[in-house]
Amino acid sequence: MRGRSFINPHLCVQGSPQFKPGVSAWVIVRHAANFFFIVMIVRAGWQILADHPRLYLKAHSTRARNGCASAVRFPGSCVDLQGRRGHAQSPVRDAGGRHTIGVARHWHFLFDILFVLNGVVFIVFTFLTDHYLKLVPTQASIVPAAGSCILQYGALHLPAAPGGYFRFDALQQLSYFAIVFVFAPLAILTGLAMSPALDKASRSTSGCLATGSSPVHCISW
Repeated sequence: MRGRSFINPHLCVQGSPQFKPGVSAWVIVRHAANFFFIVMIVRAGWQILADHPRLYLKAHSTRARNGCASAVRFPGSCVDLQGRRGHAQSPVRDAGGRHTIGVARHWHFLFDILFVLNGVVFIVFTFLTDHYLKLVPTQASIVPAAGSCILQYGALHLPAAPGGYFRFDALQQLSYFAIVFVFAPLAILTGLAMSPALDKASRSTSGCLATGSSPVHCISW
């Protein structure tokens, strides 16, 4: 009863603002491209890790000091940077092929750039169309409405709504907004923080960009 008294005045799916229902073709294309780019980034990153697998807590750590307790284990081998070759991965799973860390890095950086450009195009189209009304929260009432959604989902009850084709519920909208405008930019910034060139150019900075800071502590990890 207490939950119901909170849910009734705070509808999980709000009725305003008004916008045209449906999913635009450009949204579908941008999401499909984004999925492909992320898959390729992960595949190239996996190959880089296979050829350069030992992770460190600090930039200047050694095997004997501040190194991880054990090497990264891949199927059929245990590899590290101390005199052992990287483990060749399947070309189906890894973009770089076998023992080609340079090619894998090029693939990784290429799809990083495409991922960022795709995000920029998505944000520009969001504000050039009415998609921002569907994505960007414009009313403070969305916060208690999201709490109402959590209670309903927690009770295994789907909110009475027509579905995301017409309108996101409050929790979906806040999550989608956070992914696009918070977590994606943070992933980009922390990815740049792991760049050796940027690390060398920012020796005087503190935090995640400083030399000696660990990428393991950055959000992208």
